[in-house]
Amino acid sequence: MRPRSRRRTLVTTALAVVAVVALMITATWALTSSGRVTAAKAATANPTASPQPATPTGSASVTPGPTTLSPTGPVHLVGLGDSVMSGTNCDCDGITSELAGSLAKAWKVPVSQVNLGESGATTDDLLDDLTNDSRTMSEVTNADVVVVIIGANDLTDDLDTWRRTGCGRSCYQPHVQQMQNRLAKILARITNLEGNRPFSLVVDGYWNILTDGQTALKQGGWPQLSWSRAVTASVDSAIKDASDAAGAQYVELRSVFSNTPDPLLADDGDHPNAAGVEAIARANLRALHR
Repeated sequence: MRPRSRRRTLVTTALAVVAVVALMITATWALTSSGRVTAAKAATANPTASPQPATPTGSASVTPGPTTLSPTGPVHLVGLGDSVMSGTNCDCDGITSELAGSLAKAWKVPVSQVNLGESGATTDDLLDDLTNDSRTMSEVTNADVVVVIIGANDLTDDLDTWRRTGCGRSCYQPHVQQMQNRLAKILARITNLEGNRPFSLVVDGYWNILTDGQTALKQGGWPQLSWSRAVTASVDSAIKDASDAAGAQYVELRSVFSNTPDPLLADDGDHPNAAGVEAIARANLRALHR
């Protein structure tokens, strides 16, 4: 579904307060998980710096893992994933930029963001970045919200197999399972990097892991479109299972794009256009702002 060339897109916006001297801002976070926990967070008023990790109060016991945030101080948003995340062919600033603006309005706090989406990235690629790339690890460590869109590129070779042999579920399901296993490791690694601090983790599914709409019909007709939607349903189920197991919030996108996705797709029939990116950002906003 996504181009194979890896092109890192870094879009960083800082909506922080600039003071004459270094001003320390202490924000109290109220989060809901199995119970209600309060932790304190200090962030320097530096427009180019990412928020620093939270330090739990002495009287609070913070359970590691994703939570639902209700922030009263600056928030740092990090996007991880493939070309859908990076904004390939959307002629827009991408999902994290759109979502950061919406979260700032909803939460009434400054929201900085960085988009680490890479065109062509697979779960193997992202897991490697989370283990070996200092930039990725640092951003995730300092993130208050992490949004992940990954997995489609793990299945792109299966289309060629289907075209040659017409094989069904037995051909692609082992690759779906392998993708799910790696995604589980990705989400565990994100949680490990976050440590004992409140953060929200959101994982998006796909509307189609391959081309969709009129483009797909022109390429392979209804047989290809039906097959790709069946594979996508399997991929989404695996992504949801991994998300649920990690305590993350799963965002379903097939209903967002519906059965007539063309108005939300770029000319390639593969990636979301600006309207599609906006729709994805809205779906993530609903998951984060309840």
